[in-house]
Amino acid sequence: MGYAARVSGRRPLPALVALALAVVGVACTDRVEECNTLIDAINTSQSQVHKTTLKTQGKPPTPESLEELATALDTLVAKIRKLPIEDAELGAFRDRYAKTCEELGDVVRKLSLTIDDQALIDGANRELVAYRPKERALTVEINRFCTAGTRAE
Repeated sequence: MGYAARVSGRRPLPALVALALAVVGVACTDRVEECNTLIDAINTSQSQVHKTTLKTQGKPPTPESLEELATALDTLVAKIRKLPIEDAELGAFRDRYAKTCEELGDVVRKLSLTIDDQALIDGANRELVAYRPKERALTVEINRFCTAGTRAE
């Protein structure tokens, strides 16, 4: 209270602006850290899923190889869901990404159980083909969100 009496009416404004900028800077840093955490988790988990699929590349899938892939996807989903994300919008992206991967795991698991039924295989393959653009589009959305305001426009 005494400080306000000793300075002109203009003095507190720069202090408030500096305080506001500091708060915004902390919020931006937290967002960047959370984005990096999510992106790193997605990349690491996707790398594990990719390694699983490489084991059977060029070979017909077996129920065991498909179950292994479904299990790798389950692991990815669990890791993604456990990420502590405070930003509500980024948390929604995390949840959507986890749900997308969970749906893919369900399709792969269904395929592993129906490997001898061609009609079911064809249906599961259609679902798998539809997954890739969905996952790619979601990844683009996450990257746009995470890079918004961090580049020179």
